Amino acid sequence: MEIAAVLDPRYKMMLIEFCFPKRYSTSEARSSGNIPSVPPFAKGKTKSRNEFDLWAKQLDVVQPMKSELDAYLEEGIYLPEDDVNNEFDALVWWKANTLKFRNLSKMARDILSVPATTVAS
Repeated sequence: MEIAAVLDPRYKMMLIEFCFPKRYSTSEARSSGNIPSVPPFAKGKTKSRNEFDLWAKQLDVVQPMKSELDAYLEEGIYLPEDDVNNEFDALVWWKANTLKFRNLSKMARDILSVPATTVAS
């Protein structure tokens, strides 16, 4: 799931950096209300999604480009409009950005096209 989150241009490494400290913090800090639990990123804007968006906008910093992966991760995250967010398709985004990220887009297609769960027939 973390790799899929990194390959989603709306989140990249920022989602990992945002969620992991909350997820793996001490239970005392979480129970005191200082650190909320991991946000559920379901369809639609949730309180946690709004919290992530505000946090991400504060950290929008670009560093010199190195590799294709570095260029992708250092680029700002894609913030779709509120009404477009429910219909966002990461595979369509990767298709549109194939020329910019040739190798990474191939990897993203392979990883993001795999179903989350499979049921034995």
